[in-house]
Amino acid sequence: MKIKKDFETLLVISSGLALLYFWLDIVYLWYISISILVLGVISPWLGRHIVRVWKGLSMILGAINTHILLAIVFYLILTPVALLRRILSKRPELDQTRSSFFLTRQHTYEPHDFEHPW
Repeated sequence: MKIKKDFETLLVISSGLALLYFWLDIVYLWYISISILVLGVISPWLGRHIVRVWKGLSMILGAINTHILLAIVFYLILTPVALLRRILSKRPELDQTRSSFFLTRQHTYEPHDFEHPW
């Protein structure tokens, strides 16, 4: 089962490089695609190592892409929303006429006030 899964991964890598060759017309991509496929068929050991390198590279790219996507979401979505909220909201802490923001509350606590605090 492991050899079959590795061979499927080699086929996907080879097919992807072949598609890039047909799209970009870079001859080296075709040579690399055929070489990966032939080496994987001839030597399962070498094919397994090609797959390991590919999976390691994909893990690195996944970690990098995650940080890039989170930064894009933060700066293009969350930051403008926060700035709009800050501009459009009425904030009592900006009121310089008040000496304190503490509010005195006349409330007698009863046992049911403490039953579900959250």
